[in-house]
Amino acid sequence: MFENVRIRTKLILTFLAVAGLSAISIWLTLVSVISSDGRKDIADFEKREMSRIKTDLQDYVNIAWQIADQNLRAAQNKEHLQKVYGPKLASVIDMVDSIVQQAIKDAASGRMTTDEAKNFVKEEIRKLRYDNGTGYIFIIDDQLPVPRAILHPLQPNLEGKILDAPEYNCALGLNKNLFVAMVEVCRSAGAGFVDYLWPKPGKEGAQPKLSYCRLVKEWGWILSTGIYVDDAIADAVAQTKEDIRKIRYGNGAGYLWINDTGKPLPKMVMHPLQPELEGKVLDDQKFNTTLGGKENFFKAMVDVCNEAGEGFVDYTFDKQDADGTNRQQDKLSFVRLFKPLNWVIGTGVYLDEVQKTLAEKNEAQRQQQRVLLVKLSLVFVVIGVLALALFWIISNRIALPLQKCAAFCGKLGLGDLGERLEVKLSAGASGKKSGDEVAAIALALNSLRDSLKEKVDMAEKIADGDLQNELHVASDKDMLSISLNRMIANLRELLAEIRETADVVSSSSHEMTAITTELAAGAEETSVQANAVAGATEEINVNASSVSTTFGQVASNVAGVAQATENMNKGIAQINSKAEEGARVTDTAYQKAQKANTTIQNLVTAAAEIDKVTKTIGEITEQTKLLALNATIEAARAGEAGKGFAVVANEVKELALQSAGAADNISSSIREVQKSIGEAVTAMTEVALIIKEVNDSSTAISGSIQEQGNITSQIAGQIADSNASILDINRAMEELSLGIREVSSNIQGVSQVAQDSGKGVQQLSQAAGDLSRLATRLQTLVHKFRL
Repeated sequence: MFENVRIRTKLILTFLAVAGLSAISIWLTLVSVISSDGRKDIADFEKREMSRIKTDLQDYVNIAWQIADQNLRAAQNKEHLQKVYGPKLASVIDMVDSIVQQAIKDAASGRMTTDEAKNFVKEEIRKLRYDNGTGYIFIIDDQLPVPRAILHPLQPNLEGKILDAPEYNCALGLNKNLFVAMVEVCRSAGAGFVDYLWPKPGKEGAQPKLSYCRLVKEWGWILSTGIYVDDAIADAVAQTKEDIRKIRYGNGAGYLWINDTGKPLPKMVMHPLQPELEGKVLDDQKFNTTLGGKENFFKAMVDVCNEAGEGFVDYTFDKQDADGTNRQQDKLSFVRLFKPLNWVIGTGVYLDEVQKTLAEKNEAQRQQQRVLLVKLSLVFVVIGVLALALFWIISNRIALPLQKCAAFCGKLGLGDLGERLEVKLSAGASGKKSGDEVAAIALALNSLRDSLKEKVDMAEKIADGDLQNELHVASDKDMLSISLNRMIANLRELLAEIRETADVVSSSSHEMTAITTELAAGAEETSVQANAVAGATEEINVNASSVSTTFGQVASNVAGVAQATENMNKGIAQINSKAEEGARVTDTAYQKAQKANTTIQNLVTAAAEIDKVTKTIGEITEQTKLLALNATIEAARAGEAGKGFAVVANEVKELALQSAGAADNISSSIREVQKSIGEAVTAMTEVALIIKEVNDSSTAISGSIQEQGNITSQIAGQIADSNASILDINRAMEELSLGIREVSSNIQGVSQVAQDSGKGVQQLSQAAGDLSRLATRLQTLVHKFRL
C-alpha cells in the first residue's frame, strides 16, 4: 500500500500519526481530568449544599424546640406565671373586692347589718365562676397562727374551720401552711402571690397552683383566687403550637410540624398546612415512602428520635407544581424529640430545588468544559499546524537529498555517468569529515558511479578493439569487474579462433565459385529440352479441353431442362395445394353462409313475436286510457272527495299515453328491423350461391392441376435418364483432359525446376562470391583487434 508513497509523505504521515495519537492521548487525559474535577466540584457543591440545608433544618427545628422549652418552663415558673396570669387574677379579685367594699358601705350606711353584708357577700362570691367554670374565689380570715376558712365554694365543709391540717403544709418553696403564707403575704404587702399544691377536680392528687390574695382590713378577710399550673402548661402548649404554626422560612414555603411518639404509629399534634390531620393517627398509605424501606416516614421519625433524640429522615412526598399537579418529590426532614411533652418537632425541604440547582450547575459546568475543550482543541490545532509546518521543513531537509539521490540513481540507470552528487560534510571531533546517513548514501552512489565509469571506459576500449587491458577488481564481490575481465579473456580466445576460421572460409569460397559455374551450364540445357516437350503437350491439352467443354455445355443444358421441369413440378404441386385449400375455404364459407341464413330466419321470427307483443301493449294502453277517462269522470262526480283520485287518474292517463307512444316507436323500429332482415336474407342467399359456384370451380381446377402434375413428373424422369448418360461421357472427357494437363504440368515442372536450378546455381555462385568478400572483410576486422 505504501510502496509507492514518497518518503516525505511517509515521514509526514508518521509524524501525523504520532502527533495525532499524542494529541488524542493528551486531549483524552485533559477531558478525563476536567470531567473528574467537574464531578468532584459537583460532589463538593452537593455536599456543601446538603450540609447547608441540614444546618438550616436543624436551626429551624432548634428554634421551635427552644420556643417549646421556653414556653413550658415559663408555664412552671412563679415569676412568669405572676407576670402572665397575675393581672387576670388581680382583675378577678378587683371585681370581688368592689362587691365587698360596696357591702361595707351599705353596712356603714345602715342599709344592712355587718353580718347581713358579710352573708350577702359570701353568697354572691359563692356563685362567681370564670374560665369556663373552673375558676372560683375563696375567703379566709387573717388570724394567726392559723387562719379560719370563711368561704370555699367547692369545699363548703371547710367553712368556719381552722385550716391547720397537715396536708395544707404545701406552700412551694416555703414548706409551710399555704393559708398561713397567704396571711403573712397580705399582712406584709396587702396583697401577693402564693404557689402551692391543691386538689383539682378531674385529676388525681394535688396539682401545682398559683393564687393571688388581697387583704380586706375592715372585715379581716383575705380574698383569694388561683390558677392551676397545669392549666398554664396547657396554655403554654397551645401557645407553643400557635407560635410554631406561624413559623415560615424559604419565602414562606418552609414550615414546621409536631407529631407525638405514639405506638405503633404517631398522631399529628400540629400541622400548619393540613390542620385536618391534627389528632389523627398517621396511618395513610401515602406516608409509606421512606427511601430504601418504604415504611411510614412519621414512624421512622419517631424511631430516630427514640434512638438518638434527633436525626434526619429522607422520603418522597407530594409537591404541588405551578400548574397545580401533585408530583412525588424527594424530601429531607430533620426531627428532634421534645421529651417533656413527647413531641417530635420536625421540618423538611423538598430536594427538587437542590437537584435542579445541581442540574443547572452541572449543565453550566459542562458548558464551561465544552468551551474549555474547544479552546484546547483550537490550541492543539494551532500547535499541530505549527508542528506540521516545522516538520514539513525538516522533512524537506531530509527528503530533498534523498530525492537527489533517487534522481542520481535514475540517471545511473539511464547510463548517464557525467555528473557526481554534491556531498556536504562537516568536521567531526576527531578532525575527520563526516555526514549523516544521506551523505553516506551519496558517497556510496558516487563510488558506484566511479566504478561504473571505469567499466564504461573499459567497454569503450573493447569496442575500439583494445583487449590488452583488464579492470581492477575491488573485492571478491565485485562480480561486474570479474565478469568483464572474464569476457575480455574469452573475446581474446574467440577472436583468435575467428582469425583461423576466416582464413579457411576465404580459401573455400574460391573453390565454390568454380563449381557453381559448371552447374549453371547444365541447368540451362535441361531447361531448353523441357520447354520443347511442354509445347507438344499443350496442343493435346487444348484439343481435349475443347471436347470436354462441348459435352459440359450439353450436360449443363440438359441439367437446366431437368431443373426447370423439377421447378415446374414443384409449382404445380404448390398450385394444387392452394387449390385444395381454396376449395376447403369456400366450402367452410358456404356452410357459414347457410348457418347465418338460418340465424337471420330466426331473427325474422323473433321480430314478428316482438311486433305481436307491441300490438298487445297498444291494446292495453287503449284500455288504460279508457279506464283513466272513466276514473276522471267518477272523480268529478265525487266532488271534493274525489280530487285525490282525479290526480291519480290523470297520472295513469299520462302514463298510458307515454306507453302508447313507446309502443308505436317500438313497432316502427320492428318494421325497420324486419325490412333490413329481409334484405339480409336475400343477400345471404345470393352469397351462398356464389360461394357454391366458387367451390365447384376450385374442385375442377384442383383435378386439372393434378393431371398436369403427373405429366410433368413423367417428363422429368426421361430428362433425368438423358442427363445421366451425358454426365458419364463428360466425366470421361474431363478425366482425359485432366491427365493431359497433369503431363503438361509435370513437363512444365521439369522446365521450372531446370530454370530454378539455373537460378539457384546463379544464386549459389553469387553467394560464393559474397562469402569470399565476407571472408576477406572478416579477416580485415579481426586484424583490427589488438590481442
